[in-house]
Order: sequence, then C-alpha cells, then structure tokens
Amino acid sequence: MNKNKFFYLSNDTTFKYLFKNEKTRFFFKDIIEYYTGLDISKFHLMDNELSSGNEYVSYHMDIVLGNEDNSILLNVELNREYKSYTELRNRRYLHRIASNTSDNKHNDKRRVIQLNLNTYPSKIMSDLSKATFHLHDIENDIIIDDFVIHNIFIPKEIDVCYNESIKNKLKLFLCDSYEKMREIEKVDKELKIIMDELERLNRDKYFGALYDIEEEQKIMNASAKEEGRREGIQEGIQEGIQENRKETAVKLLSKDMSLEEISEITN
Repeated sequence: MNKNKFFYLSNDTTFKYLFKNEKTRFFFKDIIEYYTGLDISKFHLMDNELSSGNEYVSYHMDIVLGNEDNSILLNVELNREYKSYTELRNRRYLHRIASNTSDNKHNDKRRVIQLNLNTYPSKIMSDLSKATFHLHDIENDIIIDDFVIHNIFIPKEIDVCYNESIKNKLKLFLCDSYEKMREIEKVDKELKIIMDELERLNRDKYFGALYDIEEEQKIMNASAKEEGRREGIQEGIQEGIQENRKETAVKLLSKDMSLEEISEITN
C-alpha cells in the first residue's frame, strides 16, 4: 500500500468507482434509502448501459439509476467543494434527466429524484443539516412531486444523525487519512469492505492515475481561479489609479494649468 497517497472517498473518481462496484454499493444503498426512502436493490445503473467500455469515461459518468420501467430515476451527486453555480447546475441536470432516456420506454409520469451529498456546510443556514425541495406552485399552493431534491450537508448532519451506521458512513467522506478511517472501522466492522477495496485501489497504478487526474484538475481549477482573482484585483487597482489620474487632471484643468503640465503630473 502506498502510504503517501490517500484516496479521498469524496473524490469523484473514488466515489463513482465504489458506487458502480456491486461489492461496495451497499455503502451508498443504505445512505440513499435512509434519506430518500428508496430501496435501490432492484434499480439499474443507466449510465452502465451507455458505457463505451472505456474505464476512464465509465468512472466519470454521472450516477443515474432507474427502476424497472424508468418511471423513477435517481441521480446521486457528491459535491466536495461549494461553488455558487452548483445548485443551479444540479437543477438543470435534473430536468435534463427527466426529458431523456437511454431506452425506448418512455413514461409520461416520470419521477426524478436527486440526492446531493455535500461535504461542506450550508451557505444559507449554518445549522442546516438537510433539506428537501419540491416544485411548488405558491399561488395555488400545489406541490408537484415529479421533481424532488434532497440536500445533505454532511458536516452538520453528522452532529444530528441518530442512526449510528449512517453517521459512520458519512464520517468517512470527511476523513483525510486511512488512520482516521480505521478508527471509524473499529466501531463499525461493516466498513471493512470499503477499507479493503480502498487499499486494493491504492496498489492499482491504473486507478491511481485516474485519481491523480481528478485531483490535479481540481488543483488546476483552483489555481486558475486564484490567478483570475489576482488579475481581477490588479485590473481593479489599475482602473482605480487611472480614475484618480482623470479626477486629478480635471481639477488641474479647472485651475487653468497647461495640458503639458497636467500630463507630466498625472502621467
């Protein structure tokens, strides 16, 4: 095992690999049933049907499950970092899922459910642990159940969850070392299967490369964002300086100073 590399469970590649592995899917099955009431044991992974056979692509395809006739579709999202557009993006994706299907079974009454597992606190209410949203016609007070969104804010949910098994599973998403994961495993032996698979993946060079690509992309995105922020600040400073020069030039002009002198003073 490469002790210098830790595979975050909240990494997109790790999360999707473990979900699509039948041996480890129980981990997510319990969480899904606890928060949505859906037993996904008879659901099928729709993205598997669309898989091109390319493992890299398959690991990164979104998790969408359907029941036997696809009248109920479930999308599971893991949001590791807060971004201002995350919720809007997820809502748009929900509508896209509802209007598309990978087979010929079209169901006019399709229910689409989204479970968002967020590894950060709510940015709206710091004490919010979970929230469920429906489409609501406020004027007529009609709630539409065709679309349901469950938001779970893991850091706070851990504090208030009464189900110890679910709580331990949620804790793994926030771990930053195998040592911390093993401490949780000591009180919940069921999690040993997850740990064993993570250790196996840690020795898998191919999977490690996929994981590194995901992490490197996050670093690059963060770096680009920071660079853009710095450039924005610098542009703002330059604009401020230029604006001050203009104001100074106008004041000097009002005192009948020559253009040559004003230009020299204000650069």
